[in-house]
Amino acid sequence: MAKLVLVNNFDDAQGGPSKRTARFRKWFSDLDVVDRNRLESEEFRQSLYAAYDGFVLSGSPHDVTDIEKPQESWMKDQVKLVLECPKPILGICFGHQLLCHAFGAKIDFVRAEVKRPGNATAILTLTKEDPLLPGVAMEGSFAVEESHGQEVVAGTLPHEFENLASPEPEWQRRNAALKESTVQFVRHQSRAIWGTQFHPEAFDGADAGIERYGGELLRTFEQVCARISK
Repeated sequence: MAKLVLVNNFDDAQGGPSKRTARFRKWFSDLDVVDRNRLESEEFRQSLYAAYDGFVLSGSPHDVTDIEKPQESWMKDQVKLVLECPKPILGICFGHQLLCHAFGAKIDFVRAEVKRPGNATAILTLTKEDPLLPGVAMEGSFAVEESHGQEVVAGTLPHEFENLASPEPEWQRRNAALKESTVQFVRHQSRAIWGTQFHPEAFDGADAGIERYGGELLRTFEQVCARISK
């Protein structure tokens, strides 16, 4: 199996990475964790590329739109990782937004008409088939957990990427006030890079579909990393 590394984008004071790391360890067979601040060193980043077969960029309570603030300079180090890393990358929630930003997408706050729940279940529809979700056919629906305040602005996704999933139309109609992000699952067209606005690692939600398809996505990502590393 592949050897993966999780970039922890949470602040220790806010519970990362212990509980969240445990969620990822359920799905990955060999996972190490590195703190976001260590990526400032180019030498350290290069050592990671040599040591690991794939990279996962975690969620975060921070906002990508604060990237120019001096105290958030660590985000720019992660942008460097995204652009120079030769190995597969999976960005989740904040990580998804940051990697899209790295290629030129605009990130903004979600314009919800009502207060968004901290962890909410959404129903998505796959608009194009993808190897990370072999169990979901095109136009098939699946449940996910959403927990985000910012999003990739629709229409600004760089040409290198395609969006593979959006809210299921009937679910979106019933939950129109939430203004759920339409850019939910992206794939780079020439590199092994994916991003999910939702949280595939969530397995303690009320909907079993979250565990089924989220786990499938993570395990398949590991398999992709293993094949590419051979």
